[in-house]
Amino acid sequence: MGTVTDAVSQDLDELTTKAITSLRRSSEDLVAWCDLVRDPLKPWAFRWSKDSVRDANVGACNYILQAASFCGVLDRVLTPQQKKQGAAWIRSLEDGENTYSDPALLDRKPPAWDDSAENWPPDGAHREAINQYARGCLRFYEDEPLDQLARPS
Repeated sequence: MGTVTDAVSQDLDELTTKAITSLRRSSEDLVAWCDLVRDPLKPWAFRWSKDSVRDANVGACNYILQAASFCGVLDRVLTPQQKKQGAAWIRSLEDGENTYSDPALLDRKPPAWDDSAENWPPDGAHREAINQYARGCLRFYEDEPLDQLARPS
Protein backbone atom coordinates (compact mmCIF):
# COMPACT_ATOMS: atom_id res chain seq x y z
CA MET A 1 0.00 0.00 0.00
CA GLY A 2 1.38 3.41 -1.01
CA THR A 3 1.75 6.38 1.22
CA VAL A 4 0.11 9.78 0.80
CA THR A 5 3.49 11.12 -0.31
CA ASP A 6 3.63 8.49 -3.08
CA ALA A 7 0.13 9.41 -4.25
CA VAL A 8 0.92 13.14 -4.29
CA SER A 9 4.22 12.51 -6.06
CA GLN A 10 2.52 10.32 -8.64
CA ASP A 11 -0.16 12.92 -9.23
CA LEU A 12 2.50 15.62 -9.57
CA ASP A 13 4.44 13.50 -12.06
CA GLU A 14 1.25 12.84 -14.00
CA LEU A 15 0.32 16.53 -14.01
CA THR A 16 3.83 17.49 -15.08
CA THR A 17 3.68 15.03 -17.98
CA LYS A 18 0.28 16.40 -19.02
CA ALA A 19 1.55 19.98 -18.81
CA ILE A 20 4.64 19.21 -20.91
CA THR A 21 2.52 17.40 -23.49
CA SER A 22 0.13 20.35 -23.64
CA LEU A 23 2.96 22.88 -24.00
CA ARG A 24 4.58 20.85 -26.78
CA ARG A 25 1.26 20.63 -28.61
CA SER A 26 0.75 24.39 -28.21
CA SER A 27 4.21 25.16 -29.55
CA GLU A 28 3.56 22.88 -32.53
CA ASP A 29 0.34 24.79 -33.14
CA LEU A 30 2.22 28.12 -32.98
CA VAL A 31 4.85 26.90 -35.46
CA ALA A 32 2.11 25.62 -37.79
CA TRP A 33 0.27 28.96 -37.55
CA CYS A 34 3.50 30.85 -38.36
CA ASP A 35 3.87 28.70 -41.46
CA LEU A 36 0.27 29.51 -42.41
CA VAL A 37 0.79 33.30 -42.25
CA ARG A 38 4.30 33.21 -43.72
CA ASP A 39 4.64 35.11 -47.01
CA PRO A 40 5.21 32.46 -49.70
CA LEU A 41 7.43 34.85 -51.69
CA LYS A 42 9.34 36.11 -48.64
CA PRO A 43 9.48 33.15 -46.23
CA TRP A 44 11.22 35.28 -43.59
CA ALA A 45 8.24 37.65 -43.37
CA PHE A 46 4.70 37.28 -42.07
CA ARG A 47 1.21 38.64 -42.73
CA TRP A 48 -1.53 39.26 -40.18
CA SER A 49 -3.49 36.27 -41.48
CA LYS A 50 -3.47 33.81 -44.36
CA ASP A 51 -5.90 35.96 -46.37
CA SER A 52 -4.68 39.34 -45.12
CA VAL A 53 -5.50 42.42 -47.18
CA ARG A 54 -1.94 43.57 -46.50
CA ASP A 55 1.29 41.97 -47.61
CA ALA A 56 3.84 40.81 -45.08
CA ASN A 57 4.77 43.80 -42.95
CA VAL A 58 6.95 44.90 -40.06
CA GLY A 59 4.02 45.09 -37.64
CA ALA A 60 2.86 41.51 -38.16
CA CYS A 61 6.44 40.25 -38.26
CA ASN A 62 7.37 41.96 -35.01
CA TYR A 63 4.41 40.52 -33.10
CA ILE A 64 4.74 37.02 -34.58
CA LEU A 65 8.50 36.82 -34.05
CA GLN A 66 8.09 38.11 -30.51
CA ALA A 67 5.53 35.40 -29.73
CA ALA A 68 7.74 32.72 -31.30
CA SER A 69 10.73 33.95 -29.29
CA PHE A 70 8.83 34.08 -25.99
CA CYS A 71 7.55 30.53 -26.60
CA GLY A 72 11.03 29.27 -27.43
CA VAL A 73 10.26 28.27 -31.03
CA LEU A 74 11.93 31.08 -32.99
CA ASP A 75 14.58 28.71 -34.32
CA ARG A 76 11.80 26.42 -35.56
CA VAL A 77 10.06 29.34 -37.29
CA LEU A 78 13.11 30.90 -38.98
CA THR A 79 16.20 29.23 -40.37
CA PRO A 80 19.54 31.04 -40.04
CA GLN A 81 19.30 31.95 -43.75
CA GLN A 82 15.78 33.34 -43.30
CA LYS A 83 17.03 35.46 -40.39
CA LYS A 84 19.70 36.97 -42.65
CA GLN A 85 17.13 37.58 -45.39
CA GLY A 86 14.75 39.14 -42.87
CA ALA A 87 17.44 41.50 -41.58
CA ALA A 88 18.30 42.50 -45.16
CA TRP A 89 14.60 43.11 -45.86
CA ILE A 90 14.27 45.39 -42.81
CA ARG A 91 17.45 47.24 -43.74
CA SER A 92 16.01 47.76 -47.25
CA LEU A 93 13.07 49.61 -45.66
CA GLU A 94 15.35 52.17 -43.99
CA ASP A 95 14.58 55.55 -45.51
CA GLY A 96 16.69 57.65 -43.16
CA GLU A 97 19.11 57.05 -40.34
CA ASN A 98 17.37 54.44 -38.17
CA THR A 99 13.94 55.30 -39.61
CA TYR A 100 11.87 52.92 -41.69
CA SER A 101 9.03 53.04 -44.17
CA ASP A 102 7.01 49.90 -44.86
CA PRO A 103 5.03 50.05 -48.13
CA ALA A 104 2.75 47.23 -46.97
CA LEU A 105 1.54 49.50 -44.18
CA LEU A 106 1.74 52.86 -45.95
CA ASP A 107 0.61 52.12 -49.52
CA ARG A 108 -2.85 50.87 -48.62
CA LYS A 109 -5.08 53.46 -47.02
CA PRO A 110 -7.66 51.92 -44.67
CA PRO A 111 -11.21 52.33 -46.07
CA ALA A 112 -12.44 54.21 -42.98
CA TRP A 113 -9.47 56.61 -42.82
CA ASP A 114 -10.60 60.15 -41.98
CA ASP A 115 -8.51 62.55 -44.10
CA SER A 116 -9.83 65.50 -42.12
CA ALA A 117 -8.25 64.09 -38.96
CA GLU A 118 -4.89 63.14 -40.48
CA ASN A 119 -3.40 63.00 -43.95
CA TRP A 120 -2.47 59.71 -45.57
CA PRO A 121 0.14 58.39 -45.39
CA PRO A 122 0.35 59.12 -41.71
CA ASP A 123 3.27 60.64 -39.93
CA GLY A 124 4.14 61.21 -36.31
CA ALA A 125 3.02 58.37 -34.06
CA HIS A 126 2.30 56.04 -36.98
CA ARG A 127 5.79 56.49 -38.35
CA GLU A 128 7.33 55.91 -34.95
CA ALA A 129 5.27 52.72 -34.58
CA ILE A 130 6.68 51.47 -37.90
CA ASN A 131 10.19 52.35 -36.66
CA GLN A 132 9.61 50.39 -33.47
CA TYR A 133 8.22 47.40 -35.37
CA ALA A 134 11.21 47.41 -37.72
CA ARG A 135 13.69 47.65 -34.84
CA GLY A 136 11.79 44.89 -33.06
CA CYS A 137 12.11 42.67 -36.13
CA LEU A 138 15.86 43.30 -36.24
CA ARG A 139 16.07 42.15 -32.63
CA PHE A 140 14.82 38.71 -33.73
CA TYR A 141 16.42 38.51 -37.17
CA GLU A 142 19.84 39.54 -35.87
CA ASP A 143 19.60 38.04 -32.38
CA GLU A 144 20.54 41.40 -30.92
CA PRO A 145 19.24 42.60 -27.54
CA LEU A 146 18.10 45.80 -29.27
CA ASP A 147 15.77 47.99 -27.27
CA GLN A 148 12.74 48.45 -29.51
CA LEU A 149 12.10 51.91 -28.13
CA ALA A 150 15.65 53.20 -28.47
CA ARG A 151 17.42 54.06 -31.68
CA PRO A 152 20.19 51.61 -32.53
CA SER A 153 23.66 52.98 -31.86
